[in-house]
Amino acid sequence: MDSVVTRVGEELDPLDSGSKAEAPCWLEVWVDQPKLSGCYTYRVPEHLTISPGDILAVPFGNQMLSAIALRFLKSLSPDLHPARIRPVEEVVATGILPPTFWPDVVTLANYQA
Repeated sequence: MDSVVTRVGEELDPLDSGSKAEAPCWLEVWVDQPKLSGCYTYRVPEHLTISPGDILAVPFGNQMLSAIALRFLKSLSPDLHPARIRPVEEVVATGILPPTFWPDVVTLANYQA
């Protein structure tokens, strides 16, 4: 599997996508896939505008999956090599979840049984 799990990077405010001049290049997403659900880190391509809550298409192993953009990261955790982080393929839908929903979504995404 080429996607890389992270729960450590330095976070930005989940509602702050950054300015165009300082657009973050790392994004934590929630992938909903049986037995592999969880938070994964992807690179944000320069040609895409992504906001928390957007529905995305992301490469995951040898398939393309749906994911929800959770939050931007200022940096990667030290154990992640930037060359291993795959880019988001496309934004499928925007504005699906209201901003007031985010604290609960982030808490749920980080929940470990």
